[in-house]
Amino acid sequence: MPDTLRPISIGYLTSGIIFATVFILLIARRRGKAILPIWIVFLVAAALVLLLGLASPSQAVSSIDPQVLLFLFSMFVISKGLEMSGDLESLSAWLVSHGKSGMRVYLLLSYVFGLASALIMNDSLAIMGTPIVINYAKRTNLDPRPFLYILAFSVSLGSAMTPVGNPQNSIIAIESGLKSPFIDMLIYIAPFSILTLGGLAILSRFFFGRIVVDSNHQAMEVHVDKEASKVARISLVVAVAGILMSDVFRLIGYSGLTIAEGALPGALILILFSRSRLELLRRIEWKVLVMFVGLFIYARGIYDGGLLNFLLPTSNGDLQGLGLLLTIIFSSIFLSQVVSNVPAVILLMPYLRSAISATDALHWTAFAAASTLAGTLTLIGAASNLIVVEQASMLGVRITYSSFFKYGAPVTAMSVLVLYLLFKGYSIF
Repeated sequence: MPDTLRPISIGYLTSGIIFATVFILLIARRRGKAILPIWIVFLVAAALVLLLGLASPSQAVSSIDPQVLLFLFSMFVISKGLEMSGDLESLSAWLVSHGKSGMRVYLLLSYVFGLASALIMNDSLAIMGTPIVINYAKRTNLDPRPFLYILAFSVSLGSAMTPVGNPQNSIIAIESGLKSPFIDMLIYIAPFSILTLGGLAILSRFFFGRIVVDSNHQAMEVHVDKEASKVARISLVVAVAGILMSDVFRLIGYSGLTIAEGALPGALILILFSRSRLELLRRIEWKVLVMFVGLFIYARGIYDGGLLNFLLPTSNGDLQGLGLLLTIIFSSIFLSQVVSNVPAVILLMPYLRSAISATDALHWTAFAAASTLAGTLTLIGAASNLIVVEQASMLGVRITYSSFFKYGAPVTAMSVLVLYLLFKGYSIF
């Protein structure tokens, strides 16, 4: 908590300066490119938290959650294994080769990328999916931008339904205290994801019109390393089984296996048995893990500085029922557009732990869904959006903040409506 000897207004000012610095660095561009990579932005923020006295070194270290880092490491290993084996590219090639016209294209893009992101972290699908859909669009003489928008929206909406779909869900699963986060998220959020992915396809047809693909277009060539694919798929199955086992154990009252520890054996299979283990470890997104270290320290400083209470004056209230649900939805969406959804979740966790019990699966899963759908509104809302845009830019396709918002706003409005009605229904029954 904040130093009691420091006036609370100083905490507001100091945390506000850090908050504004991060916001400026995230949106600032030079010739269309970020001035600093996101991972460096949050290292700078962490350094400011320490230098300006919002957290001591010991408090900074204690704010870092090793379980989250272990879980992310395990999922990055598995995602890279699937990528290097050719499985992800094979999935995307199957997708585009089966889309011939109109709604079928939109439905396939929405559901295949969306549902795949529930098991393979959405950032990985954003990395793999961007060049695939751009190449497909070029082969068929279509504008690639509609496909990129759908890719970005679908990996956000689909990844919401499991703890392995995105980093913010893994944080919620680990830090909320839910006994069975995998099962709870599937039960509560899967209907939301399925409905909104369908809604995304319908909105896309309205946005972009009818698509007709030449049935004689050249099929995409994909190389799959069968041996590497076998090891990668086994690792994914083992990791998912381990996470489910963690859920089952916690349901019966045994808390000795966390979801991070459940996922780790799957990653170890790849590290031990992959022929390209050194290349796999080299290609892991280590910068993202470093970014999370900065995020944890930054979030601790912002929270201890009291800025969250200033931005969300209801944070000390005793809202219940649908009032709490609306607070969760709109605070998640609002903060995500300022700092992206992963740091928004980290910032909101201390407040929500004081308002939601560990047994309240409804509101914790609503938080997971709301913080994830927040990524459909603006480019800053989710790291996966920035991955899509940066990769597209390198491949000669430009997506602007305003154009993303033009299509993202209706998708977000539709998703918020579906989420609210579903969870209102859950609370009644």
